[in-house]
Amino acid sequence: MEMNSNVRRAVRRALVLGAVTATSASIPAMAQDQDQAAVETVVVTGSRIRSANLEGTTPVTQVTSQDIATQGVTRVEDLVNQLPQAFAAQNANVANGASGAATINLRGLGSPRTLVLIDGRRMPYGTVSNSAPDINTIPASIIERVDILTGGASAVYGSDAVAGVVNFITKKDFEGVQFEGQYGFYQHNNDYGGPGAVKLRDVIAGRAATNPTQFKLPPDNVTDGYGKSANFMVGLSSADGRGNIMAYAGIDDQDQVLERDRDYSACSLGPNPTVSFSCGGSGTSYPGQFTDFSTFVYTVESTSGGNIFRNFSNNLDQYNYGPVNHYLRPARRYNLGAMGHYELNDHADVYTQLMYTNYRSVA
Repeated sequence: MEMNSNVRRAVRRALVLGAVTATSASIPAMAQDQDQAAVETVVVTGSRIRSANLEGTTPVTQVTSQDIATQGVTRVEDLVNQLPQAFAAQNANVANGASGAATINLRGLGSPRTLVLIDGRRMPYGTVSNSAPDINTIPASIIERVDILTGGASAVYGSDAVAGVVNFITKKDFEGVQFEGQYGFYQHNNDYGGPGAVKLRDVIAGRAATNPTQFKLPPDNVTDGYGKSANFMVGLSSADGRGNIMAYAGIDDQDQVLERDRDYSACSLGPNPTVSFSCGGSGTSYPGQFTDFSTFVYTVESTSGGNIFRNFSNNLDQYNYGPVNHYLRPARRYNLGAMGHYELNDHADVYTQLMYTNYRSVA
């Protein structure tokens, strides 16, 4: 009996040790399977460590309403075009090929590549021939500030922001009644002689002796380019300060400034002069030029016996096209509009903007 008991105990020990060994052998296999399954999951952990390559500064220029009042501008284009980042684009000084609009051209990349916003919203096309907005539809009196982003922002706004972004921020809390009026003009003394022995005024006077209809010295003192503007604005805020409504109306009238009224531009300067200055012109003149470009150049002259052909003379018949060009185009603009907003809560704001502009000019 004792031998049988010993045998039974030995068998039990062998079975228990075999089970423990099998369990120990299965644990690494299960762990390996779990590691392989864990590799299929990628966990991304955020870090509060700042990275300099993920942040950058963007050049922003700001013009405030105080700057507008200090400079006394009546056209928004005059305010923006004084900045070094802005290049000449469509404005009141463009006559030949003018669209009548005033556009912004940042960094010389073209006005269609400059995005213009009002309170963060895109402005519509300025003319049928140019996608750039007309900034003169925004009266200077309603502007709180102008934020000008001069770095490329196409990644955020699209291809129309390659050159930069100009954001006009309007007044949101104006209360009361405001009336503004401005009046200005240009005064010039015509006493320019220029370098060299032969003075420009003497050249013009000499051409006027033979062709008085086309060449003429302007008066010694000229006052022109009269500009008048009047703007009216009224605003009211809600009692809780969460809403505001504002209405405005204005008129801007600008007289022309022609090249004929300045002695340094009273004639079309000819190329390659033999003296200090040479007044030239165009052969396309009244009553006409007739030529075969090789043997004859004729014009028509009226005589008592009727119209006859005679040789075309530059001294007598040239057309002086310079004086009819504009230094400043005549223009008249009417602005009318209303805008308001009401803050429903911290996440919702109801707003409206109504703007009307009637603009007429000669180019």
